[in-house]
Amino acid sequence: MDEALFNCSDYGPTFDNDLLICSKEDNSKNFNSSKCKQRSYEKMIREADAGKFSIEDYEVFLIIKELDELNN
Repeated sequence: MDEALFNCSDYGPTFDNDLLICSKEDNSKNFNSSKCKQRSYEKMIREADAGKFSIEDYEVFLIIKELDELNN
């Protein structure tokens, strides 16, 4: 998948146009204008109630490869 992740002060993150987590208000942490639709990815990222939705909490994970894996 060549579609990029994007993040800025009132967006973030977005997964191309398939999932946009954003806010209508500048610098607000109330993600009240988030959207989900299938455009670039093979499957929908969020199937329940596709379209606009609100988010109360979200988690971001960082995957780190172990040094041994990088050397092999």
